[in-house]
Amino acid sequence: MTKNEIRKLVKQQIKNISSEQKAEYSAIICKKIIESKEFLEADVVLCFMALSDEPNIFEVIKQAFNSNKRVAIPRIKSGTLQMDFYLLKSDEDLQNQFISGSFNILEPKDDLKKFQVCDEEKTLFLIPGVAFTNDGNRLGRGKGFYDIYLSKIIENCGKKNCCFMGVCFDVQKMDFLPTDIHDVKMDKVI
Repeated sequence: MTKNEIRKLVKQQIKNISSEQKAEYSAIICKKIIESKEFLEADVVLCFMALSDEPNIFEVIKQAFNSNKRVAIPRIKSGTLQMDFYLLKSDEDLQNQFISGSFNILEPKDDLKKFQVCDEEKTLFLIPGVAFTNDGNRLGRGKGFYDIYLSKIIENCGKKNCCFMGVCFDVQKMDFLPTDIHDVKMDKVI
């Protein structure tokens, strides 16, 4: 199967999941993330704001703040393939820190501080995708935002103290995915 054929197949499979089931599965996924060694040891957690066909990991954001971790979410620079992460403020209402951004995804407001990966901090990247394999291959939506961002992290900082964790529903797991040289592999998939 081609990447686009897989995207269509997974999209159809996710449509068959009810809103109630998505909420239930998202809660299970959040619990697995929060109980993971990678989350427990992280100083910073980079999250995503879920689209309707992605697991909602908002509970992970709340738990990260309760565990005194820093949290950042992505913002896409309009008209480009550039994405950066911005730190949320733990002492302010989370709902007031977002705006509707590119592709109608909630993004951090302009007044938040840009996140920079630091070698001394353990950073957990929670990464959405269309499909994943158990060994960490990832198929995104096709624009390359995450692959470009993660490639820059690897190029500038290496993978020291970083964990790339793919986050998906079970129907998004595949035995095989076609990959290209620029596709960044995940360290773990939940």
